[in-house]
Amino acid sequence: MVFPSKHLKFFLLVTFILLISIMTSIAADGYKLGPSDVIRVLVTGKHDYRLDERVKVSNKGTIVLSIMNDEMNVKGLTAAQVDEQLTPILAKDYIIDPEVMIEVVEYNSHKILVLGEVKRPGELTIEKEKLPIKELLLQTGGTIGDLSKNVVVIHSNPAPGQKPDIFSLDQVLMDNADSSFSVQADDIVYVIGKDKSLPIQDYDEVVYVFGEVKSPGLIPYSSNLTTLRAILNAGNFTKEAAPGRTFIKRRNESDSIDRINVDLDKVMSGGDKSVDIEVKPGDVIYVPRAIF
Repeated sequence: MVFPSKHLKFFLLVTFILLISIMTSIAADGYKLGPSDVIRVLVTGKHDYRLDERVKVSNKGTIVLSIMNDEMNVKGLTAAQVDEQLTPILAKDYIIDPEVMIEVVEYNSHKILVLGEVKRPGELTIEKEKLPIKELLLQTGGTIGDLSKNVVVIHSNPAPGQKPDIFSLDQVLMDNADSSFSVQADDIVYVIGKDKSLPIQDYDEVVYVFGEVKSPGLIPYSSNLTTLRAILNAGNFTKEAAPGRTFIKRRNESDSIDRINVDLDKVMSGGDKSVDIEVKPGDVIYVPRAIF
């Protein structure tokens, strides 16, 4: 089909507007970029200039295009904010009259740890700043057994003195206002039977041990408590455990969450006690399942 010149220009204009609308809707959910996310950067400029690159956000939270000399910090920015900040940089030093569009193509930085009575416990990657708990549970394959359970949410950024939230699973599943029961990156979700209890009143003096241990849950914190001792207090490893891939999630001084890898195989087989680091109150220890 051949378009007259006038119609072709109109067609291209409509296509461009649609592209802008799509990109805007993608960015509109407010997803904030972090390490390991991948974005697509599409740039057009004067004299039919075109740049189309996929760029991975570095561990430092930066990106650099092939035409750029310096890195740009994008950590904590939305796609729309990257667009706003990148456009003048390109216009100043690299491209005449640049038009920039940013799309998130791989969501890798926002993770939530889901534990307890679900079919597929472990770390899940989410593509939103906030996710309804019932949607999160679907990603785990659902809960195990009956619905007589509580959902405990340990928040990544609690207010001073805030304790974990406890919701009835019935409440979570029946609620239509998804914002009422939602989680965000670095939260920890624990699904537990109502006949079991969590001593959350001692939140500041406990350590969480989850994953492939015989008695997952909360254990009292004590001075000189190491990662391995905490796991032994939680009943020791199961037969399916991968001690070498154990990790700790810990809040740092800037109130964000650090992931600390602890290769406990080195402790148990090689006697390297320096690897068996001491835990702190509020730490979450997770022992993954071995990959056979």
